[in-house]
Amino acid sequence: MAIFHYISDSRYTLDGVIRYIRGRLKKGNDVRQTSKHYGNVSDYDGLYVDPDHAAMDMLLFKNICSKEGGSQYKHFVLSLEDNELVRYLNCMTPEGLNRWDVFWDVAWAIQDITKCQLVYAVHTNTKNIHMHIIINPIRMDTYQKLNIDYQMFYGMIGTLNEILRSYRLREIRGGQGFCRDDDGQIVNTDDTERKWWNIYPTGIEYLI
Repeated sequence: MAIFHYISDSRYTLDGVIRYIRGRLKKGNDVRQTSKHYGNVSDYDGLYVDPDHAAMDMLLFKNICSKEGGSQYKHFVLSLEDNELVRYLNCMTPEGLNRWDVFWDVAWAIQDITKCQLVYAVHTNTKNIHMHIIINPIRMDTYQKLNIDYQMFYGMIGTLNEILRSYRLREIRGGQGFCRDDDGQIVNTDDTERKWWNIYPTGIEYLI
């Protein structure tokens, strides 16, 4: 089954989390691939931002909307089932769709629901290919902060399931949020206070 995570995590700045999902943790002119994702980022792109200057574009939009404070980004991860997509093999559906295009469609679906700028990266460093989505939480239509409540999260899962079905991929059967404790350790929200996002059971480890 596929898993959809909403991750409540602020250990990175906006620029830092974007560099992280790209596998680039160094700043300035040093653009060496320094993270464990070296060679394992199969795709990276942005919607309504220049992907090479995504953090700057998002921060500029925050400034224009006078929304510099509070949460700097929202982080989602869509994880496909183990070995469902294999690199370098024929991944066409009977209808002639390239299954790797599913990530492009997912990104546009999330943008359509949230009305926010976003960047995404597809990681292949685990058996289950997964996609990181970083959202600038300022809506482009209202210029207000995005509120991701249960209804929106549930709507995202329904929309993503339609897309996954169209590519003959397994649907999302679980979704969950994660946060960090006072020591910075990743903890399941079921072990802390109850959150709306832990309503979906999941048996998969945290992927990042």
